[in-house]
Amino acid sequence: MLSGATSPVPGIGNAGGNRFPAKIYILDTKEDMKGRVQLILMISLAGSPPDLVGVDVNCK
Repeated sequence: MLSGATSPVPGIGNAGGNRFPAKIYILDTKEDMKGRVQLILMISLAGSPPDLVGVDVNCK
């Protein structure tokens, strides 16, 4: 289980090429019977409050 894992990344970029220091926290993972996985992430950019993000992943 990946819940609670953290992954500091060098930065998250935008289309203008700017980089922002960020931390990504995996809060929860869910898998359904068809092999689809949903990750619930908390992304914290430097100087901004954290955001919650849901990401759907197809595992084949």
